[in-house]
Amino acid sequence: MKIITGWVIGVRRLMSGTIIDVELLNGTREQFVVKKHDHINKIHINTFVEIAYTEDGKNKIVDYIKTLEKKSDPYEQMDEYNNIFRGLEIRSKLVRHVQSYLTQNGFIDINIPIAIYNTSDHVQSPIHVFYLEMALLRFTKIYSFVNVVNDNKSSNTFYHTNLRLDAVVARTELIETMDFVENMFSDLFKNRTMFSNNNIFNIDELKPPFYRISYDEAVEIIKKKNPNFVWGSMIGPNEERVLSAYFDRPFWVMYLPRKTQPPLHRQKPDNKEKTMTSILLFPWYGKTVCVTEKIFSANELIERISGDGYNKEDYNWAVTLRNRGLPPHTHFHIDLEKFIKLTGISISPHVILGLIHQNFS
Repeated sequence: MKIITGWVIGVRRLMSGTIIDVELLNGTREQFVVKKHDHINKIHINTFVEIAYTEDGKNKIVDYIKTLEKKSDPYEQMDEYNNIFRGLEIRSKLVRHVQSYLTQNGFIDINIPIAIYNTSDHVQSPIHVFYLEMALLRFTKIYSFVNVVNDNKSSNTFYHTNLRLDAVVARTELIETMDFVENMFSDLFKNRTMFSNNNIFNIDELKPPFYRISYDEAVEIIKKKNPNFVWGSMIGPNEERVLSAYFDRPFWVMYLPRKTQPPLHRQKPDNKEKTMTSILLFPWYGKTVCVTEKIFSANELIERISGDGYNKEDYNWAVTLRNRGLPPHTHFHIDLEKFIKLTGISISPHVILGLIHQNFS
């Protein structure tokens, strides 16, 4: 019998037992099988636990599991520097691979030198969208890396940023761009060394096409666990965990409701309460990609802005671009920091650097 301690990062309850994913103190991840349900009554995501287990072939069978007092800083006992260097190396390889793939497929990097705020306010940071759409007046495929800052503006620390890829493609539709994103991920997964630390996924199974469900189907699944979930609500982290338990590989949720999306997102032609917007979720990691068709008609955009109660002045730039001939296009963005975690790195190097920065401040 062996004993380990770590943080629970995933719980999947099955008829035959429960699968739990645990991040160990050294930053690696292990998967355990719990056959006695009374062992896991108080076990939830982020619970700090001690597990005694025996190995049965490929499986690690839990003999007992108990909750421990959660450490004030889960990274105190990590080999921080090794994680930093490994994380930065993976991040560099990932960026280079993405750049190479996009360049080979005719994209131009316009390198927008700004940071944007991650906020529920749709008009908080339109500048990067303006630059991308303006470039579409000349080019057909454009991308840029941007830093996304959380909406805690009072913080003066630098580790609250995530690296994100934003791209626009002229004269394409939603499904076509979803296919492109899947093919790009498929190409990334061919890099075996980049994913050598991954203990969660079988990389060989992560091949397109990914599962695709509608928002309506997602609501039906969510309601089985949360009957109070209302159609038209945002799919948040709790709902992502519920949906993830149903899939063993990445999956799309398509046609998100109109009231959860910015006014630039095109409405579904056969149902104006939905949009031509899809999100790609990875089990246990949540939303990683968003793809949307944009409104390209100035009149349609003005109608959407006024109909949904937005301030027209906040979108004058978007109306102007459409009056100047902005072509139909799709826009997709990928949370690259979250994708780094798929490689087996337990936490973004930016976050680790921030934690160490705090210790030296």
